[in-house]
Amino acid sequence: MNRWNEFYQNIQDPSWPDCANEHEFFKLPAHIQEEIVSVFNGNDYLYLTTEDLHYLPTTVEHEINNNQFDLEFKVADDFVVYYNDCIEGGGIQVGQSFPRIVRCLYPNKTFEHCLEWASGHGAIGFRLLSDSLCKNLHLVDCDQMAVNACKKTINHMPDRCIGSTTLTLTNTIETLDNALMFDLIVANPPAYQSRLWARDNFENTPMQHWHRISYDKDWQAHQDFFRHVKQHLTQDGVILLQEQMMGSSVFEFEKFVDAGGLKIKSAFYEKQDRYTWYLELIHK
Repeated sequence: MNRWNEFYQNIQDPSWPDCANEHEFFKLPAHIQEEIVSVFNGNDYLYLTTEDLHYLPTTVEHEINNNQFDLEFKVADDFVVYYNDCIEGGGIQVGQSFPRIVRCLYPNKTFEHCLEWASGHGAIGFRLLSDSLCKNLHLVDCDQMAVNACKKTINHMPDRCIGSTTLTLTNTIETLDNALMFDLIVANPPAYQSRLWARDNFENTPMQHWHRISYDKDWQAHQDFFRHVKQHLTQDGVILLQEQMMGSSVFEFEKFVDAGGLKIKSAFYEKQDRYTWYLELIHK
């Protein structure tokens, strides 16, 4: 049923003829047209103005390098994560589901060393650290701006977390120090292999930064991660990736996972959020 038809059926007087669409409206008797427009505000279903249109960007803006990080997100009353719109890709939104997921899957467990891959400003890792779900945190991202934001957060973190966090600026897990081992690895990585417009809740993100945050051409970043992450995963360690339903499925990643010497333990989503799905990985 179209939008007009639903509206018309809700207001239709039994004496009025059927009117399947807005084009048929102009065939109705004049007194019925007047009543629909004046009493029921039918204009909303008949005419468009430019105010009814939301124009999308058609060009990429000039490069914006904002190192102010003047936006704040609290992961605890005493713990502020600093960021800006150029590096926010969901960490302060859907990424904050991670503590709930981790507690559900691994109850009463505190991880020794957590890695957040593709960390951006680190809101996921900092939240896990603040909630005492991990004792130590290592953040990895390929963008200098994101790393600078993490440095500001580290410099202002509460006393209880001082000395627990380290950083690596790199575009591949392969360059990590071989001595770094993790029993928990999490990520909300770039979720699409096509370039898309930012969703409404990211409308303040400049387009070129949204592409960098959300776009993983041919899943190259994912493939690199799956290829090299095993050597940094403890024998009993787990990997938990947060992906988007409209961007991917487990079937796109399974061959990369297998080639990297890992095994899919589970794939799932929360019943209250059908847009986000999770991939849980362990050693073969």
